[in-house]
Amino acid sequence: MRKTTAMTPIVLLCTILLGGMAVLPATSSNPEAQAEKEDLPMSMADLSFLAGAWRMTREDGSVCEETWSASDGGKSGASLMGMFRWTATPAKGGASKFVEIMTMREEAVDGEPTLVYRLRHFGMDLTPWEDTPIERHVTEAGDDRMVMQPPEGAVSDVVSIEYRRKGDTLICDAVFDRGGERDELGFVFERID
Repeated sequence: MRKTTAMTPIVLLCTILLGGMAVLPATSSNPEAQAEKEDLPMSMADLSFLAGAWRMTREDGSVCEETWSASDGGKSGASLMGMFRWTATPAKGGASKFVEIMTMREEAVDGEPTLVYRLRHFGMDLTPWEDTPIERHVTEAGDDRMVMQPPEGAVSDVVSIEYRRKGDTLICDAVFDRGGERDELGFVFERID
């Protein structure tokens, strides 16, 4: 049975993204160690559904925006880049609170071809919130859907992050385990470009 904790969205998001996503280094970030596209069970083409600009207004009036580039199309080391911004409600000044920079690329992880997602949070003065980027590995992709999980050996309470697209709607759900209790944070974005 799923239990949802009543928290303000910004507190819940920060709790998920900061408190629960610390990751131990588990991959090589060496560009020479990147996997060839044909060796991957999934490819960057499976993630093309993310490309575009997306926006949602939360129940409290705050606005979340996420933008993904199209793949750069390289045979080896193809990549996507993304941006996320959370803007406070007009009643709270409407100022942006933080941004995220995200990358997705094909790499070899422990000799295995993998789609690797990295994320880093920044304050509005571009001071990073983490010492190193947060990392996730794509475990499923295709048919306008992607699932990411922490790499093996990572210290994280995040069970999974799933993106799925339905027409001009992009849905992102984070599922995590807090001491045996499951919780979720979801975003339902509409295409704006």
